[in-house]
Amino acid sequence: MLMIVLPIALLGCETDLYRWNLAHAYVTPQTHISRADFEQIVHVATHATGQTVLQIAAFPPSQAIHREVSVATTDQDLNLVKENGTWRITSKGGIEE
Repeated sequence: MLMIVLPIALLGCETDLYRWNLAHAYVTPQTHISRADFEQIVHVATHATGQTVLQIAAFPPSQAIHREVSVATTDQDLNLVKENGTWRITSKGGIEE
């Protein structure tokens, strides 16, 4: 029974965190993304880290070949790129203090 309940409970927690992140993630002013892109970026980051998404920032166009953003979570930095309409993680690292 525990094997059935635990995954469902964890999924519920991830869904709650995703909703929290949608409502509270900060998108920098120079980051111009659609609502659909924002939702997909938050989903990818939340699913990959299980952490609060703090900020989404675009790479300057001169530094990015494709559409690319940096996502700061509670203790990780992620770089995501949009290719063929889908956002995916290209690099992941801890935040240095």
